[in-house]
Amino acid sequence: MRTSHQLVSAGEARPGDVVFFDTRTRADDGPPACADRLGLVEEVDAEGRITFLEVRAGRWERGYVTPRLPERRRDERGQVINTFLRPKRIGDADGTRYFAGEMLCGVARIRTR
Repeated sequence: MRTSHQLVSAGEARPGDVVFFDTRTRADDGPPACADRLGLVEEVDAEGRITFLEVRAGRWERGYVTPRLPERRRDERGQVINTFLRPKRIGDADGTRYFAGEMLCGVARIRTR
């Protein structure tokens, strides 16, 4: 990936980029060693909400990540700004992350030569 893609900030994401998520570690554990989930950026709106496509259970699904509001599920209008990437479970530890914004760990763009 690092030789064929360039890493860009989440604020620079655009359609065609790849978003990477680390659903395994907590946010205070430092940067992830690698991602275990990815999506393809479909759209970025004026507020910075990234719409991405990913495969879940063998089907293409649409998800949302808003990097500037990582711990919020919905905005003031009730619109989903971060989809769940992990279900809530009884016995989850304090600080467990659920939302795409909490788990976003990188954005990559295909290098053009």
